[in-house]
Amino acid sequence: MIQSVDERLRREAKLYRFRFTCECCAWFDGENCSHTYPNEDHKKIDLDQVDHVVFCKEFELA
Repeated sequence: MIQSVDERLRREAKLYRFRFTCECCAWFDGENCSHTYPNEDHKKIDLDQVDHVVFCKEFELA
């Protein structure tokens, strides 16, 4: 799912400590997804630097 990033999302992500990147996912193994899902769009995202994010359908909070 592709989501636009606006000031509200940035503010609420900080307030609620929103975690959605590969590095926070239970399926992330070093540099890769253990399900072999492509992860370049999901790694090391800084919401202050992007205008959209791609949420992974495999994400599971670790």
